[in-house]
Amino acid sequence: MFKEISLFSKRQFLQKKDNSKRRYLLSPLLLIPLSLVVISSLLIKSIQRDFLVIDLPPGTGDAQISLAQSVPISGAIVVTTPQQVSLQDSRRGLAMFRQLGVPLLGIVENMSVFIPPDMPNKKYEIFGKGGGKILAEENNLPLLAQIPIEIPLVDESNKGIPISLSQPNKESSLKFKKLAQFIKNKFVN
Repeated sequence: MFKEISLFSKRQFLQKKDNSKRRYLLSPLLLIPLSLVVISSLLIKSIQRDFLVIDLPPGTGDAQISLAQSVPISGAIVVTTPQQVSLQDSRRGLAMFRQLGVPLLGIVENMSVFIPPDMPNKKYEIFGKGGGKILAEENNLPLLAQIPIEIPLVDESNKGIPISLSQPNKESSLKFKKLAQFIKNKFVN
């Protein structure tokens, strides 16, 4: 689908080189200003890229507001889980992006169901049901994807490996590919 995908995580930036048990160089209090420095650096390095996807923490904090005010953003996808508490955070994020004039592309529901490895045809709604659909309907936005939890997704994420590369036939991988295709179709003619 894409010829080149670069992966960068703030976690990689913060890890010590000696892999000791104390993994982070900086305190959490410095993460917000550091986020802006890292994002600025990524923007400069990504000029030749088709897309730069920035995964922001939930809420309406300094990182989100500073980014939206200093960089032209083509669109925002709001990620939620089926839980009510997540919907509340997502509603605030949607309102903030609207107020800042950032185009809203749609909603993604993460952790929509759990798929056990020994019974791949079973799906358990351990975090509730339909939160992403409710949020999408309330805001007249498309529900772009409902990403399930699968053990390989968790394991590969912990290793920093995208599930779409390591296990392309898993349901979560197929959902991510469909979401990536939507983004590509939206912005690439």
